[in-house]
Amino acid sequence: MMLPRDKNVGLYEILMNLDDESLLNFCKSAVKQEYEKSLCADETFWKLRTKNYYPLAHKVKKDDLKWKDYYLRIVYYKDKMEREYGFDFTDGDVEKFHRLSKEFYYIAEKMPKNVIFDLLLQMNPEDIRFLCSSQNSKIRNICQSSYFKNSYIEKWS
Repeated sequence: MMLPRDKNVGLYEILMNLDDESLLNFCKSAVKQEYEKSLCADETFWKLRTKNYYPLAHKVKKDDLKWKDYYLRIVYYKDKMEREYGFDFTDGDVEKFHRLSKEFYYIAEKMPKNVIFDLLLQMNPEDIRFLCSSQNSKIRNICQSSYFKNSYIEKWS
């Protein structure tokens, strides 16, 4: 592997390709090195990082949030959805999906399958796909049933 002549360009590329946890750990530890600190504070870096890793979320960012703060919010909610509610967030409006995952986690615990089935079919396809990614066995079983798949196809085709 050839290292770039400009070590700063190399570090930028390395940071852009790190997983979220490693990147955040790097930025926490970069308080004394000026270049590293400036990279971790660079709005353009965070905008590109968001666009590369979460292209749909990139499109729904509110103007009043800085890119770094928005990216940190995505990572926070993504982790929370996976740990607490068993949903796999990949992209989109992270706050909306967090609300959906929280609501459906509790609905799945308390409601019978037919109520969950009806609620799912009232949603748009994007929300249904997200909710069907759940690790919650009740929701997963409903989404994988042929009756649900046929109803879904009938409604959204």
